[in-house]
Amino acid sequence: MVNFRITNLILHLTSVVTLYLFALCIFAEILKKTDHSKNINPQLAAFFAALLFGLHPVSTYAVGYLVQRTTVMATLFSLLAMLSYAKGSIQGKLFLIWLALPFYYFAVFSKEHAIMLPAVLVTLTILLHEDWPNQLKQRWKLFLALAFIAVVVILIKRNVLGSAYEIYADDMLSDHNIAYPLSVLTQTWLYFKYLFLWIAPHPLWMSIDMREPFASSLLSPYLFASVLFVAWGCIALWLLLRRSIAALIGFAMLYPWLMFMTELSSVRIQEVFVLYRSYLWAPGLFCLIPVIFLRVEKNTASLILSLIAIALVPISMDRLVTLSHPVLLWDDAARLLAGRTTLPGANRIYYNRGTELLKIDSNDKAIEDFKMAIKITDNIANVHGNLGVAYFKQQDWKNAASSFSRAIQINYDSGNGVNPRHIYGRAQAYEAMGFLDRARADYLVSCDLVKRGCEKLEKL
Repeated sequence: MVNFRITNLILHLTSVVTLYLFALCIFAEILKKTDHSKNINPQLAAFFAALLFGLHPVSTYAVGYLVQRTTVMATLFSLLAMLSYAKGSIQGKLFLIWLALPFYYFAVFSKEHAIMLPAVLVTLTILLHEDWPNQLKQRWKLFLALAFIAVVVILIKRNVLGSAYEIYADDMLSDHNIAYPLSVLTQTWLYFKYLFLWIAPHPLWMSIDMREPFASSLLSPYLFASVLFVAWGCIALWLLLRRSIAALIGFAMLYPWLMFMTELSSVRIQEVFVLYRSYLWAPGLFCLIPVIFLRVEKNTASLILSLIAIALVPISMDRLVTLSHPVLLWDDAARLLAGRTTLPGANRIYYNRGTELLKIDSNDKAIEDFKMAIKITDNIANVHGNLGVAYFKQQDWKNAASSFSRAIQINYDSGNGVNPRHIYGRAQAYEAMGFLDRARADYLVSCDLVKRGCEKLEKL
């Protein structure tokens, strides 16, 4: 486990260094026509852009949550692609420009969410070249190759496009016919919440799994956010085409906006809002630093940015503490859920925390969580199955058998077949209660399915 964490940290640090080099490259090019002898210079702006991204509390969710290494790798390869493309564009070196192609391949096959990177490279071309139409024409072969890779990824993932691909998501939808547009409305609203938490990362407003209301109709108040989302892109493009500092603002706005588009590709219910996904597109936001501090004296800007960096450290440490153990992780998520248990997928948080509590033999608390999960959603077999395990550990054989039976029935009704773990658990509960015929019948099924409990058949 330690090796995994060290590797994630190394990948993150490499991303931070790459962001510094990329930011320095474009800042120097854009700011070279401005007098920054007394104000913030490209080196300083790039340093703080990378530093703040590296220390940011939201970054901890991608780096500290080990299963999201794919996101960290996709971000690293995306930044490497942009760095090589920017360097090649400025220096006129085709090799560096084409080096973006293998980096994009590695990025998108690390995490398909990086699929919109070619669109960001187009905006980067506009940012760096006044004759950008000609530059794009000259690079048509590169963009054709990038498009080919993107199409391959789309074909591989075509089953999730525009659909509710998450487990149990269909059960949470009231109207499947408009599920996709409702998901788009919801995500465009949440785009601005992502931005807000990158700007104001209060620890009490964040967790690993955040439940958010799903748009209830096409005329939901979220519609206003969708209008703002479209306006964001239009304004950003207008600024990008104005050149100079305005173009840098436009690029900083378009980078996250374009990369976020993958969130609109499918119906998200269970994982409607997860902070670690924003790690991929957040680096673009830090390109605003030289704009924000353009008229600020160098020492003053350094002081302000240093204080911000220092302030981020304890918040990030607090977030890392929650990631240090699964119980703390899900306890933090449950804290945000207080009084909001009707939100889609709320049961998952209690189920996950209960499962982790079960592993450390905190059975009473685990039972409470499983009961809460069942109160929210009664038709998930694994919740009843784990509740059965918790009761069994408490030697409450009757409730254990009842919970296992409910889990078995749910699987049967849903057509998912028999889960041998539930059958074996009920057999043990029946045996403990002295119902040997019932126990033998379940052991027989378990033995046939997974060769577990076969030895019991000779003793009963």
